[in-house]
Amino acid sequence: MNLSFKDLTFILEAIDNLLDLYNNRLEKIEDQEEHEDEVSDLSNDCMFLETLKSEIQQNIEAGENMDSNTPSKP
Repeated sequence: MNLSFKDLTFILEAIDNLLDLYNNRLEKIEDQEEHEDEVSDLSNDCMFLETLKSEIQQNIEAGENMDSNTPSKP
């Protein structure tokens, strides 16, 4: 699947919003023993989202570098 720059930036924005929601929830429950499973799940999800975000950003940067190195067609 080929995603456009706009698609990727939209996905990054969605990831950032989801990370904000997860982190806000974690702040509310992280010290409560009855929520330790949820804290673990949210923490794991946050790590996954951060990794995904980083990979998307690297792909965007690699694409920009490829575009700037590609000679223009006459």
